[in-house]
Amino acid sequence: MELGRLRTSTRGDLCRARRSARLELPQQPSAIRERRSRGAVTDGVTEAEDAHGEQFGEERVVQALQNAAGRSAEEVRRALMAAVFGYCRGQFRDDATVVVLAVE
Repeated sequence: MELGRLRTSTRGDLCRARRSARLELPQQPSAIRERRSRGAVTDGVTEAEDAHGEQFGEERVVQALQNAAGRSAEEVRRALMAAVFGYCRGQFRDDATVVVLAVE
């Protein structure tokens, strides 16, 4: 399994899962309590391409998450998927999955 972490803001972390659906959270419960949300995306999100073949990329994922800061987990998921869908005009070449968990 290969898992990479993207820093989004102090409001949460995003993990990108490449070959496994397993999401690894920090071992210390306090690290989870400090943040309001966690999320994971498949590489189909970051590798979605526009009409010129440019990938959506991690920077656009981070920007979309920052734009949705303070919203519910479902609203964050929808905002990110809307951004990706608009970018690639719904023409995904791979599965595109976004999971957002709210930690209360």
